[in-house]
Amino acid sequence: MAIDEKALQQLIDKEAIRDLVLCYSRAIDRKDVELLRDLYTEDATDSHGDSYDGDAVGYCNFIEQSLPYMPYSGHHVCNH
Repeated sequence: MAIDEKALQQLIDKEAIRDLVLCYSRAIDRKDVELLRDLYTEDATDSHGDSYDGDAVGYCNFIEQSLPYMPYSGHHVCNH
């Protein structure tokens, strides 16, 4: 059976995206701003509706300042 390189790459890419989503959830839920910062590329942006829309550095700063006011955060990743 021949390996379909395109299908294999799609599976690898999907798993990388899934891992990123889970790491993001972990960073926010555990209030780990350093992990959160590591998840973004240098030129990344983040849009959270009315809460934040801008560069990722600013978003991480926004989250860091918000953490004292977040007694609980729980992400439930059900499907992609």
